[in-house]
Amino acid sequence: LKNPPKPLSHSELHALTWEAATERFLDVAELGPYARTRRLEAGYDNMLYALHNALTGMEFLRVALGAGIRTRDTPAVCTDYQPDIKDLGGF
Repeated sequence: LKNPPKPLSHSELHALTWEAATERFLDVAELGPYARTRRLEAGYDNMLYALHNALTGMEFLRVALGAGIRTRDTPAVCTDYQPDIKDLGGF
């Protein structure tokens, strides 16, 4: 540094305290007027998550959409998987 840093102001020092950090955290954690919307979005996300897991768990559907046969479960060692030409899926 060419010059020593200027001292922090009282408000800047306060912003660096645990008390100020806790106040900021509580402000962010408050439920606002959009809490209902967020709950609906969370429900929608959970529904899509369950649908995705159900569909990707069906081997015939995965193969029809292009995934290789027997590739749903990861092998213990990735280099152990050697696909055969007949294992290739897709349209």
